[in-house]
Amino acid sequence: VIMALATGVADALKAQDIDAMVAYYSEDFSSDGGGTKAKTKETLEGYKAAGYLDDIEVDLDSLKVEVDGDKATAGPVDLEGAFGAISLDFDLEKRDGKWVAVYMSMY
Repeated sequence: VIMALATGVADALKAQDIDAMVAYYSEDFSSDGGGTKAKTKETLEGYKAAGYLDDIEVDLDSLKVEVDGDKATAGPVDLEGAFGAISLDFDLEKRDGKWVAVYMSMY
């Protein structure tokens, strides 16, 4: 189920469908850069407009998932594109029967 979430996020990012991507984020989502769900969406829309998401590569080959009850971690999600290369780690929680991303760190 968590791999399906990671794949969904990756596919949405490759399709540059920002709304579909942030649909996997909780309303109280945050990132290590201090971003909220709305701020993350705004940032991604800016990257899309600037062409940074064109031909983006999303690599899930190294992804490891650890589940502890209704909480999980998943990472790294490796991204490469016009912006360079970054990796993302996610904290996930199961809420109302659905896994959502609640926190993201970038490195």
